[in-house]
Amino acid sequence: MGTRVTAGSVPDRELQTRVRKVAGQLTVALPDGTSVQLSDTAALVWRAIDGRRTVHDVAALLAAEYDVEADEVVGDVVELVTGLADIGLLSVPG
Repeated sequence: MGTRVTAGSVPDRELQTRVRKVAGQLTVALPDGTSVQLSDTAALVWRAIDGRRTVHDVAALLAAEYDVEADEVVGDVVELVTGLADIGLLSVPG
């Protein structure tokens, strides 16, 4: 069963993650070897996640960067956060 993420969820990075820039792209890894290479857009989302901002807040930052409405990207941010949480890179309380 996947992690339940909504626009009001407040994700946080797992403490044991390691972040490196490899070939110009951000790579996030866990000690068990699980890793993911983030696109520029996903890296912006990753950097915005701080354990205080909601998914909607993060979507608003992304929307401002790309000059679109937050409501247009909130679904994509929910999907990304869900995926990163499901592999253990993020925690999502609740």
